[in-house]
This record gives sequence, structure tokens and C-alpha cells, in this order.
Amino acid sequence: MIARLLRCGRDDRGAFALELAILAPVLLALFVVIWEAGQVVHAQHQVQSAAEDLARVASAQNVSVPAAQQLPTDLASYSCDAPAGTANPVPSGDPDVPDVTAHKVTITCRVSLIGGITRTVTAEAISYDDPYRSTPVTNP
Repeated sequence: MIARLLRCGRDDRGAFALELAILAPVLLALFVVIWEAGQVVHAQHQVQSAAEDLARVASAQNVSVPAAQQLPTDLASYSCDAPAGTANPVPSGDPDVPDVTAHKVTITCRVSLIGGITRTVTAEAISYDDPYRSTPVTNP
């Protein structure tokens, strides 16, 4: 009987299967969390890029929000609100320099994650008019 108990501690059969059964769910959960975090960061980057593009267009056209309020096709997979924009005069403080207008664009999107979880991503961008441009530039 004592010999059998001593042999039991040295037997490695089935150890790998047991370790795999314990670690596999943990590693899978870690992989899913990293994947979802990457999805949110990617969405934030796309939304920020779209806000900067719309602010630049608003500045070039000298309007509060571009007439074509279409979001880029990159954002089609997200549920986005219509872009909100404002155009506020910014005094230069120098009588020789004309005042400029700050065009601020805000975009809010919702990103769907695994398990029905939704994360809201918001981005803001500001672009200033060029005070020395005589006419607004239109997009080709």
C-alpha cells in the first residue's frame, strides 16, 4: 500500500490534459479581451479621423458643418449619429490680423462588441479658417 502511494506522486500521465483544461479558458478569455480592446481602439481612430476630415472640409467651405454630412464609408459598420458642428469666431487680438473662425465637429458612434456589449466612441476636431483666403474652397 505504501509503495502504491509513493508511485502515485511520480506518475505524470494526464498532467498535460489537466493543465490544458485549466489554462485554455483563461487564455481564450484573455484573447477575447485583447481582441475587443483592439476593436475599440480601431473604432476610436476611425471616428477621430472622420471628425478631422469633416472639420477640415467645414473650414475650407467656411460653413459650420459641411453640406454633405456624409460620414466616410469606414464608419458604415458602426451606428453613428449625424455629425454636429459649430462655427465660432475667434478674435485674433491684433488689429492687423483678421479674426478667424473655429469650426468644431463632433461625431459619436456606438461600437458593438461580443455579447451584445456596446461601447460609445466620441471624437472632436477643430479646424480654423485661413484668414487670408479670399474665397471658400470647394471639394472637387
